[in-house]
Amino acid sequence: MNQQGIGFVYLIALVYPLGSPKHRARFYLGSCKNLNQRMKQHRNGTGSRMLKAANERGIAYSVHKFLICESESQARALEQRLKRFKRHRSLITKDWRQYLEPST
Repeated sequence: MNQQGIGFVYLIALVYPLGSPKHRARFYLGSCKNLNQRMKQHRNGTGSRMLKAANERGIAYSVHKFLICESESQARALEQRLKRFKRHRSLITKDWRQYLEPST
């Protein structure tokens, strides 16, 4: 699923919320060069702290949505733009391509 020079932005959905009653996370937004490899890192606990915590608590998760970008830098820039949305749930229905900028 990886070709040289491309990047991915992905949204992971957790089966159950993670966190406290005040702050409950159901989604994780990330970017990477190789989505399969990044998911392996998340599953073995060497990816994000949030998904490591989900693993420790036995909370299942999967990639809910992703977008292939022209480059890893374009993917990272898009991830940062999408993270400005306060609720990642809103990203499920949005067309992420509208937030893309041309790759540099």
